Amino acid sequence: MFNLHFDPVQAFVHEPSKTVIMLCPKVMTQFLRRFIGAGSAAHCSNANLAKGPVRGFPRASARQCVSLLLNPNAYSTFAFVRNPYDRLQSVWQDKFFDGRHASLGLGEAGYSATIRRFALPAVRRFARKNDLAGGTAGDLVPFDTFVRHVAATPSGRRNRHWEMQTRIIQHGHFRFERLFKVETELEIGAQAIFGRIGFDHDWILENIDRRVNVSGRTRGSDYTPELADIAYGAFAADFEAFGYPRDSWGPKDERGGC
Repeated sequence: MFNLHFDPVQAFVHEPSKTVIMLCPKVMTQFLRRFIGAGSAAHCSNANLAKGPVRGFPRASARQCVSLLLNPNAYSTFAFVRNPYDRLQSVWQDKFFDGRHASLGLGEAGYSATIRRFALPAVRRFARKNDLAGGTAGDLVPFDTFVRHVAATPSGRRNRHWEMQTRIIQHGHFRFERLFKVETELEIGAQAIFGRIGFDHDWILENIDRRVNVSGRTRGSDYTPELADIAYGAFAADFEAFGYPRDSWGPKDERGGC
């Protein structure tokens, strides 16, 4: 049974090959939607291109969702996944760090509407309650405060951008044929998945690395050993399911192997 984080705009279903691709926020989602939409238009003559959040992305229909719910084993399901440490830092930078700097002199207008209305007040309340930095309007919510807030929120009730990837992609509902790590398996995953649904091999290689929506500036790791332990506890299921090492939180040249 799907959990409450299931969303048709995160699912692509190719009926002829019985292929499902589950997407996850902060795992190249916007890029993959554009890639799938462009590839479907170019190579799948019978594609029914819906107008979803990204124009042209053929999101799952209501009928397809019912079929996925009742017959998940009838499909070969795939997903791209990301190191949970990096994903958590990326969402903080995108939603809080960049939002704060875009708000300078504008109150809190630089944050996205959803973050400003719901997530930011909740994090600030948590900071004040626990005597942490970031509780005052206009202040930056530090990464330390954000990670502690996420860890204190039960899985299943978190914002989808910082919910566990295993929940978002419905890891407990589907039997995944394979999960591909975006850091090291993007190209091989794209060829394996999109080749089976009819995308041209050369087109895949030419277009797969044209990424969009790379969050902000390049940063080093904002983790400390203590904060990494907290994050690991909050995302243990992702680390276990995807095989990312517990010590993969530091500078990239000092991490354990992925």
